[in-house]
Amino acid sequence: MKKASFVLLLAFTTLFSKGQQWSLFPFQSSPNYSFSKLELWNNQLVLSGGGEYINDTIKVNSFFFWDGQDITPFFGEKNYDSWFKAYCFYQDKFWIGGSITGFPNYSLYDDFYLWDGDTISTLPIPHPDRMVTSILAHNGNVYLGGPLHYGGIESNLMSYWDGTALHQMNGGLSGDFAEIKDMAIFKGELYVSGAFTQSQNGNPFNIARWDGQQWHDLDTGLAGDVWALAVDSEDNYLYAAGSFTFVGGNNGFGACGIARWDGQQWSKIPLKTDDYCALGIFGVRDIEWYHGELYAAMAGGIPDSVGESDTTLMKWNGVEWKPIMGILGFIEDLQVYNDELIVAGSFEFVNGNPYPGLARWYSPPDTTLSVNKPLINKTAWLWPPQPNPNSGRVLVPYFNPAGKASTITITSNEGKTLASHTCKAEKNYWELNTTNYAKGIYYISMVTDGWKKQSQKMVVE
Repeated sequence: MKKASFVLLLAFTTLFSKGQQWSLFPFQSSPNYSFSKLELWNNQLVLSGGGEYINDTIKVNSFFFWDGQDITPFFGEKNYDSWFKAYCFYQDKFWIGGSITGFPNYSLYDDFYLWDGDTISTLPIPHPDRMVTSILAHNGNVYLGGPLHYGGIESNLMSYWDGTALHQMNGGLSGDFAEIKDMAIFKGELYVSGAFTQSQNGNPFNIARWDGQQWHDLDTGLAGDVWALAVDSEDNYLYAAGSFTFVGGNNGFGACGIARWDGQQWSKIPLKTDDYCALGIFGVRDIEWYHGELYAAMAGGIPDSVGESDTTLMKWNGVEWKPIMGILGFIEDLQVYNDELIVAGSFEFVNGNPYPGLARWYSPPDTTLSVNKPLINKTAWLWPPQPNPNSGRVLVPYFNPAGKASTITITSNEGKTLASHTCKAEKNYWELNTTNYAKGIYYISMVTDGWKKQSQKMVVE
């Protein structure tokens, strides 16, 4: 028993010894291939891009799955050309905002449609006047951002489907060249960002809160487009990223394309140097939490005056910004998958090597207890089981912040709960035995203070 425990502890230690690195995907996209959107579904990574072929032979129709090993064209063998702006998975269907050609009467699906894995359909509503650019499912409703009208139904950028009918949202949002960019749930309410200046209740200026009945301003808003929203794991702050350079209000301040909202007021994210304010000229395209740090994808490189080589990816550890070196080019989207940060865009090289539009970044988590790591010490995290696949003794590593109540459960592919574990404080692991588990796929989930934080896939052989 002592020897087995030593081997398991060694495996756990090895998990954290891997250094920072870029890596390629096991498939190779053709030159000039660009990726614009990443999403997760059923423990698979969903990718949307602007090219046709992977590995020079597989036509992926610009939309495909990757399960960590193999790729699968989203529309199977059908030769349909498609481009996607937004999608989410709800009630066993993909809700997709985008365009597709090749289907009979394909114009019906040019802006918004549903896909069940076999057939395309639409909601029983008139066709929208323009593309759905953001979709989010919450509390039984699917929120749709983008169109101004669905036939004779006026939406003014925002509406929601409750399962039976499409509903207006108190006049929606409006403004010159108005557009919805992103949506997020913060403290149980819907937040919407983009380019707009008016609602029935005020002047939200590019970001607004919906309480279920009416729209609310966030102070005086943000002076520029807001492209992306992200919420920290403890639901303490809503982070906004975009092309804005100023946050309004009585206590207004300059912002370099990123700021945070606590539900009452805006605050500035501390910057490493004033030179980084030049980032606001280009803007921040997307933001994503990874291993307790906030990553920001920029629409332009770090200026030479900072003394660093150009890059378009940075991270914030709660105190300062640090550049992620090696990548230069336009980044469209960030997504965490299989304990790595997936980076998608129109870049061609990473560290001088060909990476057409898609790359994987790994950085070991920093869980050092220090006043200089305030965010990391508050972020619950679940790592993949070790080993995986397995049949026998397994370690499930995790980090549970002090004072937090976290539980890890294992469920079968059919959704049946098989085992659970009450997490201890700080960096630790759950040791279990899968000898009596049937061969197949299982899911490990971590819930902290009633909120589901993460899940990992486990394979028993």
